[in-house]
Amino acid sequence: MSPDPNTWNKVWRSEIRFTGAASANHQWLAVFDLASSSPQVAPAVPLTVSAGAVTGVLLQSSASNSALVFGTAAAGTAISGTVTYTVPAAQTRHVITDLAPSGAYTVTVNANGSTHTVTVTSGGSMHASANGVLSFALTPGGLVQP
Repeated sequence: MSPDPNTWNKVWRSEIRFTGAASANHQWLAVFDLASSSPQVAPAVPLTVSAGAVTGVLLQSSASNSALVFGTAAAGTAISGTVTYTVPAAQTRHVITDLAPSGAYTVTVNANGSTHTVTVTSGGSMHASANGVLSFALTPGGLVQP
């Protein structure tokens, strides 16, 4: 079976939103790694988020990492305002969902030795997909690549 070229190695999304009381606060994130053997499974750790109504996970592997960021508002609500989170200074594919469809964004990176602080703001030259997904790569040196 050949891998899907649009999954960036280990990234798929399946979403189920709680339909209970609006006052309830539930945040779940399930990560499934379809590695062919247990040594290839990427450990998953929560992202450190310092700004924005988002949550996320970092999948770490010897080849490269994947940072996955999701909005925490009600289904269909786009993330608004600034989003800031921290990842290790390593080759990392970033996938941010729940953004404005085809919205324009700026991604800035502050390299702090062994970590990168990533900030995403509205306006700029990078564009989310028609489904509100922004994807980019970040080099170990902190260079943003489409």
